[in-house]
Amino acid sequence: MLVGLLLVGLAACAPDAPETSAAQEQAQPSLILGPPGPAAGPASLEPMPVEPAPVAPAPLEPEPAEAAPAIPASHALAPVPALESAVIDTTQTLDAAARGRIEAQIADYEKRRGSQLQVLMVPSTAPETVEQYAARAFETWKLGRKNIDDGLLLVVAKHDRKVRIEVGYGLESAIPDITAGRVLDEYVVPRLRENDYAGAIGDGVTRLIALAEGESLPEPDNDGDSIDPRYAFSAFGLSVLCGFAWGMGWLRWPWALGGSAASGYGVGLLAGMGAGPSLMLAFIPLVLFFPYGWALGKSRTVRRWTAYAAAFIGLLVLIGAIFGTQRLLAGIFVVFLGAMGAALLAVPVGGAIHAWRHNRPGFWIRLAILAAAACAAAWYLAGQDDLSSPGTWAPLAIGGAVFFIFLFASALPGSSTSLSSSSDSRSSGSSSSGSSSSGRSGGGGRSGGGGASRGW
Repeated sequence: MLVGLLLVGLAACAPDAPETSAAQEQAQPSLILGPPGPAAGPASLEPMPVEPAPVAPAPLEPEPAEAAPAIPASHALAPVPALESAVIDTTQTLDAAARGRIEAQIADYEKRRGSQLQVLMVPSTAPETVEQYAARAFETWKLGRKNIDDGLLLVVAKHDRKVRIEVGYGLESAIPDITAGRVLDEYVVPRLRENDYAGAIGDGVTRLIALAEGESLPEPDNDGDSIDPRYAFSAFGLSVLCGFAWGMGWLRWPWALGGSAASGYGVGLLAGMGAGPSLMLAFIPLVLFFPYGWALGKSRTVRRWTAYAAAFIGLLVLIGAIFGTQRLLAGIFVVFLGAMGAALLAVPVGGAIHAWRHNRPGFWIRLAILAAAACAAAWYLAGQDDLSSPGTWAPLAIGGAVFFIFLFASALPGSSTSLSSSSDSRSSGSSSSGSSSSGRSGGGGRSGGGGASRGW
């Protein structure tokens, strides 16, 4: 019965085989070997259903890839213009006078130093970042002298509102990344925010030339990422008030915490700070001043001592107003040094007194060690020619004082250090701690990848 069903199935499939074969031959004539006439008949008798494995579309699959369009122009890299002058402005933003002034400054620097400084202003660096575009422009132009790599590149992407300083290998020690960042933060970006492109580029070029010639940047008056003290004190005060309201029971803790954080963040935003400094104004007071406000509202003792501290500060302000701030600060410094000296002296003296009373062998052992150290220091100083120099005796004096303090501090009660088996039993515990020219070209220099970038 199974054989009969198999024969019926073969008979049913037999008429379809020639049609499939013929369709295959028409669709793929390249597979027929020899003349098509005589071979057509026998080919139709072959069991062609096995042949469709090399289907015609398989070799035709690469055609769509060949017909695929090229990368759209919108995704093409921004071109690097020809190196024709020291200042290249493809945005036509700088006027002739500004360009001439900056180019003259660069020409004078390059003549004196032999280095190369280039300014490039473009509309955008997309799809690349300003760092990628600056590195590509630097390598394309090969700024700086070969094997010295003393090139500098200042790129301003006007529409992207990005700026980049690219530094060659040879200048990375003179202009490290942090210094390049300071040049941007303090001299370039502030003027770019005012749309003063000529002033921003001019100031940036001036500072880069000074750094390349060995000058250092002045100390910053106010770091761009720092917080204005006025706004900081406002945020601190609001945080204390929120904590005080919670401590007094006027607000529940979620409202008090949220008010402290929101007030700090709001003060930062109103001051024109970025998101980072504003978050600092929300977080730091919440951690440091909010608990104080809570304790101030919760405890009368804290309020009393706060009043004492406020009165003391007010007295200091009054004294400063009468005698002058400098005299006040000098007096506070003298009092502070005296208090610190007395505290430091009290430690070894107390240890010596305790050792004398409760551990006489330990006292004499410590005294002998101190005498030996003093003799060694005297022997060392006796061999020195210039004793008037503080560098000769100051290290020994400081080291000796520290050694003396710790030597006898170990004899205080509770110290784990014992110099005698007859030490007091109470001292056996654990220790407690407490111009434009054509034909400009690069000199074969390479970029070190260093520099800095900013947005404005």
